[in-house]
Amino acid sequence: MKTELKNIFAILFMALAFTSCSNDDNNEPTINELEGLTKFKEITNTSHTIELYSHTGATVQGYYEIKLRIKNNANNQYIKNAEVTYQIHQENKRKN
Repeated sequence: MKTELKNIFAILFMALAFTSCSNDDNNEPTINELEGLTKFKEITNTSHTIELYSHTGATVQGYYEIKLRIKNNANNQYIKNAEVTYQIHQENKRKN
């Protein structure tokens, strides 16, 4: 009986020793992807809204870097990892 009681206490001690509380703290820093950017254009249709951002808040002739976000208007959620393709259209101007 004495040995049995010691075994029960030993098992109980080991169970408590190997049990730990989970860490539910989310210590990851929040990243603001729009920091330093200014929205300069918003294009909306019935299903999506495209927001265009730049560092200067405008576009200029030549090279400029723009960022964009696409929002699904049905659920107001931004689309993550969207693949975007575009085509630049130039008019041919004829000199007379």
